[in-house]
Amino acid sequence: MIGERIHAARKAQGLSLRALAERVGLSHEMIRRYERGEATPDGATLIKIADALERNLDYFFRPALLGEIKPAFRLKRKLPARQRAAILAQVQDWLERYLLIESILGLETRFEFPEGFPYPVRQMEDVEDAAVALRNTWQLGLDPIANLTELLEERGLRVGMLLGFEAFDGCAFEVEIGSHRQPVLMYAEGCPGDRQRFSIAHELGHLMLRVESDLDEEKVANRFAGAFLAPKPSVLREITELGNMLTLSELMRLKQKYGMSMQAWIHRLRELQLISKESASRTFKLFRERGWLKTEPGTPYPPESPRRFLSLVLAAYEEEVITTSRASELLNLSYHEFYNRYACLRGGSGVALCRGYKRAVRFKHSPHPNPLRTRGGSHSSSPVHGGG
Repeated sequence: MIGERIHAARKAQGLSLRALAERVGLSHEMIRRYERGEATPDGATLIKIADALERNLDYFFRPALLGEIKPAFRLKRKLPARQRAAILAQVQDWLERYLLIESILGLETRFEFPEGFPYPVRQMEDVEDAAVALRNTWQLGLDPIANLTELLEERGLRVGMLLGFEAFDGCAFEVEIGSHRQPVLMYAEGCPGDRQRFSIAHELGHLMLRVESDLDEEKVANRFAGAFLAPKPSVLREITELGNMLTLSELMRLKQKYGMSMQAWIHRLRELQLISKESASRTFKLFRERGWLKTEPGTPYPPESPRRFLSLVLAAYEEEVITTSRASELLNLSYHEFYNRYACLRGGSGVALCRGYKRAVRFKHSPHPNPLRTRGGSHSSSPVHGGG
């Protein structure tokens, strides 16, 4: 168990055997033996390894709660092998912590596909129908979605964030949990909110659609993302109200209203044939010339954060179900950092774990209501966290 944990933490940090050995002051062969279970580090050595890997000691004794984990649909091929391994290791670590708090609280979260999904797609128009059908099934209507991450958590999807990988936008994973497989959705922290939302909706498209033709699955998922965030009937209504006069200021307004970038709106209008190919090209040329491809003009759309995981940990801590040490390990924080932030919650009252544990738990006394950035030890450079 300890050897497997050392190996997983090293991969999550993107370290080679030699790099870890240099940090700890041992030979790389000794680290290899630890990882293979051929030798067991004594207490002092394990502390050095934990410090080098920026991990709480409890991490090395955490029970294994999941089996195989793999990208369900896409993980950009251009990522180096070591970076791909680091992403998978970080996702596994975050999900193990998530499953552990659910186990402690006696929860069993299982995502169920709505009836009729995954939706069969043979042509692009089917994607438009699928997006509206999913909205109807989830009783969303056609209005803009205020918080996409919260919506998916309410529907039973475990959602988390990755930090530290420039080429990573998002990915859906299939995970073996007990006797069944479950989807998990990860997206990049530190991106503009509109970009995050499009990545989330893109991965949702991979989950909810079944392509039964030679259509490019990435293009299908992109079409779904636009159609789910801005359904065709809503787009037609918006354009009609504008009197077919679309300006940059109106693009900014639509971005803020629907949480979808100005550039995504241009693509959306083009794919619905509401603007010409030439008009779209001229707009993108303007964006390139003014440096707006990466940073669009106007007020940035605020990012979203998952909440459920953090809320469950803090609820368990407030109700004294778990200790300070266990809570800090679950959130991948140092003991002192967690204590300084959340000691006031200990033994608090008014916490209700309700509504099937799918919604965020409400806290009356938390001084930090927003999800925190988790990190190993006290200074991890590439943390993974999910909101609670």
